[in-house]
Amino acid sequence: MSNSPDIRGMLDGWPVDPSHEVRMVRGDDGREILQVRLPLGLQQCETTGRPDGRRPRGRESFLEYYYNRITRALARKRKQGTQLNSSECYELFEEAALYNMRSHWLGQLHEWRRAATDLQHVLRILDLVNRYAANANDRAGMELYRVFFLGRETEALARHAVSCKHYDEALDVLRDGIHRISAMPETYEQPFDSERKRVLAALRRLLADIQKKRPISEIERLERRLKRAIKEQAFEQAAQLRDRIRLLRKAARKGGAGPSQKSAGIP
Repeated sequence: MSNSPDIRGMLDGWPVDPSHEVRMVRGDDGREILQVRLPLGLQQCETTGRPDGRRPRGRESFLEYYYNRITRALARKRKQGTQLNSSECYELFEEAALYNMRSHWLGQLHEWRRAATDLQHVLRILDLVNRYAANANDRAGMELYRVFFLGRETEALARHAVSCKHYDEALDVLRDGIHRISAMPETYEQPFDSERKRVLAALRRLLADIQKKRPISEIERLERRLKRAIKEQAFEQAAQLRDRIRLLRKAARKGGAGPSQKSAGIP
C-alpha cells in the first residue's frame, strides 16, 4: 500500500455527485467511518463519540467532562468548578457544531435514530451552558440556536418512527415538538422569531404529510364500518363491531408504549 499523501486515486473512485455525497465505510480496523465527498476532496468523521475522534481531557466529550466536573462540585457544595467561563463555553459551542454537522450527514443516509442522538447531545450542551455559564452573553448566544436544534431533533425522531412504521408515534413526536417550540417565550429577536416560524411551518408540513401517508388502523376501519352500520340501521352488525373495537382497544392498552423525546437531565 502506498504511503503517498496524494488522495487523487480515492477521489477518482468517488466522483462528485450531489445525490451520493455521503457514505458509511469501514476503516482499516473495521470501525464504521462517515465520509463526505466535497468538490475538492473529502471529509471523514467517526460515528461514535466525538466526530473528530478526540477525547478531551480523557473524556468522550467536553459535555461529559464539564457535566462531571459540575456534578462533583455541586455534590461537595463548592462554588469553584460550577460555572463555565467563556473559553469553556466556546469549547462546548465548537463541540455542538461538530455533532450538528454529523447529524446532518446521518440524516442524508436516513440514519435518523443516530441523527437524533447527536442532536440530543447538542441540546444537552445548550442546557448546561444555559444553567451554568458565568457570562449572560454566552447563555443568550447559544439559546438563539435552541429552536433550530429542537426542530431538527423532532424531525429526526419522527422520521425514525416512520421508518419503523410507527406512524402514531411519529405524529405524537411532532405534536409534542410543535407544542414545545410554540411554548418558548417571545424574544423579540428577529433571527430567533423568524427561525421559530420557519421551524414550526416545516414541522407542520411534515405532520400533514405523515397523516396523509399513515395507513388506516384496524380500529379505524371498524369504526368506519360501525358508522355505516348505524346509518343503515343494521343494529346487530353495529353491536358486533362495537365488541370487536372494544377488544382491540383493550389489547392495545395492554401492549401499548408511547413515544419519547426525553433528554438526559442537567443537575
